[in-house]
Amino acid sequence: MRRSIPYTVLALCMLAAMAGCEDPLAPTAPPGPNPMGVGTLEVSMSTSDPGSDQGFIPYAFDVYLDDQLVRQLGRNDVVTLSLSVGDHRIGLSRLARGCTVIGDNPLVVAIRSGHTTEATFEVACEEVPR
Repeated sequence: MRRSIPYTVLALCMLAAMAGCEDPLAPTAPPGPNPMGVGTLEVSMSTSDPGSDQGFIPYAFDVYLDDQLVRQLGRNDVVTLSLSVGDHRIGLSRLARGCTVIGDNPLVVAIRSGHTTEATFEVACEEVPR
């Protein structure tokens, strides 16, 4: 019986070692991007009122993506974001007094793998007496 214990231990050690090995003939996933994919979102903001040159429109507004602050967007600026495929909410906040986003804010955008989606915000501002 003493001889069976070392063979049992040896067999268990071999099984444990084999469990950590990979089969070289087993199929592997091809290298590359996430199978769900990634797309691009271009966010832009334009101001068209004559007062924008007079400096009362803030230099930048906060951009929120899915309720998280991601960056700031300057006047007549474009920001490019790489996002996972699916629907996302993008919006502007920290608007100056007298400024309004024309249209929906936030916007719901659908991101498709390998494609660029555009989201444009138009901001109108009126000079507010101080």
